Amino acid sequence: MVIIMSSTPHPDDRPVTLSSRQRYLAIDGDTVTSHSLLGNTGLLVIEHNGRCYQLRRTRNDRLILTS
Repeated sequence: MVIIMSSTPHPDDRPVTLSSRQRYLAIDGDTVTSHSLLGNTGLLVIEHNGRCYQLRRTRNDRLILTS
């Protein structure tokens, strides 16, 4: 399964092109690598129920989720 992560949704009938802020995310079953999520920046913003959370990779190569 491949998911396109985007800040703006595209209707199903329009072709999807990737901008510099979009990337493909490969998911194998229920598993995704942290690098796929965080990319080279080490940061992913997740919107949930109207709130934004940050998933970050720390200097010690651990993950932290903050609001």
